[in-house]
Amino acid sequence: IRELAASLMSEPRPINEFHIFITHFHYDHLQGLPFFGPAYNPNVRITFYSPVKGFENIVVNHMKPPYFPVTMQMAMESHYQFRVLDDEPVRIGNGIVTWRRHKHPGGAVAYRIQEEDKAFIFSTDTELQESDFEKSATNRSFYGDVDMIILDSQYTLGEAIEKYDWGHSSFSLGVDFVTAWHINQLFMYHHDPQYDDHRLYKNLQSAKWYAKNLGNTELRIYLSEEGLEVVL
Repeated sequence: IRELAASLMSEPRPINEFHIFITHFHYDHLQGLPFFGPAYNPNVRITFYSPVKGFENIVVNHMKPPYFPVTMQMAMESHYQFRVLDDEPVRIGNGIVTWRRHKHPGGAVAYRIQEEDKAFIFSTDTELQESDFEKSATNRSFYGDVDMIILDSQYTLGEAIEKYDWGHSSFSLGVDFVTAWHINQLFMYHHDPQYDDHRLYKNLQSAKWYAKNLGNTELRIYLSEEGLEVVL
């Protein structure tokens, strides 16, 4: 989010409204918030979203001494608010945002964003379950007719078996999942921090080989990369 703030500085027109949907509150998904420059602009409005009741206290308490030298209330001059999500979709402009919980220690949320006939899912920190493959009405409403998914694909299958209940999925299970739901673009995400680029590329090639052997020739698989932009 810090890099996003830096890139926004080059935009010809300032963006003064932001909607930030929080997947969960582990450090690696929250620590960038104090460095989001627009939050310090009094002309900016920010809405934070999460289905967790009382999540305002979690976010606010994350930014205070001794963890950070200033508090949100003291330093962030933007007009910010916190909205607890319920079962109703969130409408932002022409976009519709829905959510669902996934298996992860402490809980995590995936988001589906749809605008007109295009939809994508952001599903980090996800340990896929058999129930996620079921063709239930609830699953169809979330996974059906999706063009692209950014999906936790951290492990090899062997690692996923060894690290059962750690809250992450294997890239092969990810290929199985998108094949089952006819999602034609998979972005492998949440890379293991111990992997170097060569290992990530090897996993990518293995995922492509696996998809081909499943007979899914339409699937396009990519590595998620910082700064990558995709147009649907």
